[in-house]
Amino acid sequence: MKFLFYLILSCLLISPAIAVDTSNWVNGTSNAGFTFQMPPYWASDPIDQTTEVIRTDKSDAVLLISYNPVNITNPGKFEINLTIDLEKEMENLKVSTIETIESDNNNVTASGTTLDGTIITAREVFDKDHIIRWICEYSNEDAVTKYSNTMFVIINSTQFN
Repeated sequence: MKFLFYLILSCLLISPAIAVDTSNWVNGTSNAGFTFQMPPYWASDPIDQTTEVIRTDKSDAVLLISYNPVNITNPGKFEINLTIDLEKEMENLKVSTIETIESDNNNVTASGTTLDGTIITAREVFDKDHIIRWICEYSNEDAVTKYSNTMFVIINSTQFN
């Protein structure tokens, strides 16, 4: 199980181009001012003015993207705050144990599992006076195997205005 978390974590941190056919993908636009690409059979739903949810047709894999403006007076201490913020978010998502958490250059990534077996990987980044958060939720390990590459392509296609 830990290998799976490290695989997801390394892909989120490195974010290489992954072999996924995107030739028929559709462009999406959020109310928060960002755009993304997604497979045509997936759905996109705004949650509020800052958050968009992208999900598979069966909702066995869900990607939440949020783009929130912040006012930071001391960016040097901000990474610590991102780590605490992401730990609280994982707690809100009912992640019982955070398997991994790594931070680097205003970029924090964490992975864990809820008591019901949902696998969560979250990444939070401070960029352009905004906190950008991607949260991937997978119903089980099969969903991770089936959809993680697609999730990474969606994350990499996200453009913030």
